Amino acid sequence: MNGIKPDGKMTVLAIPNKEVLEIFASAISKWFDNEVQYIDRTELFKAFWADDTEAVTELLCDQMEDTLSYYDAREDFYHAFILGLFTFTGWKVESNKEYGKGRPDIILRDTKNKRAAVIETKRTTSEGELPGKAEEAILQIKTNKYAAPLIRKKGWKVSLWGMAFFQKTCVLKTEVAKLNS
Repeated sequence: MNGIKPDGKMTVLAIPNKEVLEIFASAISKWFDNEVQYIDRTELFKAFWADDTEAVTELLCDQMEDTLSYYDAREDFYHAFILGLFTFTGWKVESNKEYGKGRPDIILRDTKNKRAAVIETKRTTSEGELPGKAEEAILQIKTNKYAAPLIRKKGWKVSLWGMAFFQKTCVLKTEVAKLNS
């Protein structure tokens, strides 16, 4: 899929696997065509790179309330939803690529500002499970050392994001990666 980055240059978006392709083709592509290209994501990105979980949570919940149906709410759906928000940003976006001892859901790299984020998404079956699932996502990132190759980049800030979703709500946890993450 071709698209135009904020700097006006063309880019190519690749779907990383069959599961994400299925979700992207059905729900996310319709949502992107109708909504995302017109959304001003400036505040979301500013809050995201500042590791402001409260602001990012509010902005994501607003987006989900306005655009998503919770009938589509599978874990890979939320993964694709987050992936869609970060497309066409000028940052390197990778999904399900091998890092450390596994495949994190999403890796974002902003080479211009020497920062990166490792994102793991989880889906819950109840709102009460959200905080625990967000913590579980952070633990998965650390246990599998998804951030290790990024931390070795001298002068880079690497954030770990655990994102847990239930229907149209979410709980997010974040922390700055350390050498043992």
